[in-house]
Amino acid sequence: MLSPNFPAHQKQSERSLAPVSSKFEQVALSHVMSSPGKIAADSPAVTLTVEPTTALIDEQVKMQVRGLNPGQLVSIQTQVFTESGTTKFVSHANYRANNNGSVSVQTDPSLGGSFTGVEPMGPFWSLAPAPEHAKKFSRLIKYDVGTPFVFTFDVVDHQGEGKNEVLASATIKRCFIADYVEALPIKSGHAEGVLFLPEKRDSESSDPLPVVIDIRGLGMQPPMDRAALLASHGFAVISYHYLAAMIRQGVTGCIEGQGFLDLMDYIRSHPRLDETRVGMSTSCFGTAVGIQAATTLTLPFKIKCFMGVGFLDFFYALIGWRRPDGSEIEPYGPLSSQSEKWVDEAGKTRFCFSDLEKYNISEGDEQIVAIEKMECPMLMFGLGDDKHIPSLRSMQRCLDRLKKAGKEDLVEYVLLPGHGHFLEAPYQANCPASRFSPPDLSGPYIAVWGGDDAKTVAQERESSWKQSIEFFRKHLAPSASYRTDWS
Repeated sequence: MLSPNFPAHQKQSERSLAPVSSKFEQVALSHVMSSPGKIAADSPAVTLTVEPTTALIDEQVKMQVRGLNPGQLVSIQTQVFTESGTTKFVSHANYRANNNGSVSVQTDPSLGGSFTGVEPMGPFWSLAPAPEHAKKFSRLIKYDVGTPFVFTFDVVDHQGEGKNEVLASATIKRCFIADYVEALPIKSGHAEGVLFLPEKRDSESSDPLPVVIDIRGLGMQPPMDRAALLASHGFAVISYHYLAAMIRQGVTGCIEGQGFLDLMDYIRSHPRLDETRVGMSTSCFGTAVGIQAATTLTLPFKIKCFMGVGFLDFFYALIGWRRPDGSEIEPYGPLSSQSEKWVDEAGKTRFCFSDLEKYNISEGDEQIVAIEKMECPMLMFGLGDDKHIPSLRSMQRCLDRLKKAGKEDLVEYVLLPGHGHFLEAPYQANCPASRFSPPDLSGPYIAVWGGDDAKTVAQERESSWKQSIEFFRKHLAPSASYRTDWS
């Protein structure tokens, strides 16, 4: 059974105030003062303030340096370690102090480095693996949402006799789960996952809560970062692990359609969940799975809204679908027949899925999910630089089928021209390529995700996250206010 890596009753406020104990936090804090140069012993007046010191990953922070000489050139260097503590991500930006001897990242332009111009959250979204770790092809991703990422910042002098001295440092924590959200393991029939449940508001009527079912791609360990973070906005969110049983059996066979029916029964029986306000948030293969469930199963209640990101609209490799009556839909074939591999100039084996023309799909094939049967409002994000799967062409085919069925008014389509395969919450490190182990256990390979321009990706993530929150608020109508910063 999938379960979070922290006790369900433990609040984030307790975790954030507790002594540092996780491996990656210890590693990060041990490097607070690391820099290319020595620590300045005669710069006590220089201060670096980063606020808030503990915040959710989609909250903006304010960063200011004071006590510099007017016109002094400094670099703000940022670093964070992956969850395992083995890979460091870094960024840096150069600033010139104003006449008051201060630098504000919110209003002053970066003159060079990992980004340029006025970018309040640039130190975060421009993070990339440190040069000595670049060949690991790591992705800065959070699986254990019960612990934060620890970021450290150094202000480094870049002129005069004290060149390359560290003038000031600061450390903050960035969390994926709010202090008012609990994580509760789910095991109900064929359904497995984690429920992220915001606490009941005493001052206003929050219950029963609207529900979002979060369904991810074909990863062996589905990340729960999006589900936990979305719950901080006042939704009950279920991270549905539809592959859990299959992984125990070696990742072969079919997804159990019955699992969705069991999940619906769980929602109906939970005293704090509203079965009349249930939506889906999906990406990659999870979108095909979600559409299949919404259009072919006799659900006890209707899906109110649906969000899909970067997907192929059919069961294309490895995994099929088992109907509640026991009959099965087989996938198109083995992964090896639907993917491409090549060796790059560094000798690394790279991997992506093949072009759609190679799938030989025809209208009426049972592997194609029946998106034209959807009856609820849909928000679809097209990923213009998705290099992992040919999702844009699949998305266009879906739009054409909806239009043919007279349902184009149900869908809001947003094209993100510069975005790669992973549409994350804002202010996180970009990942154009990383190590990837396909579900057939071959590899690992270097998967090509796309989205090479980190600044464009950052802008599209911020706008799409706001659109997503607004979409679910509009159609699921949460009655209590949990956050105002994204309103």
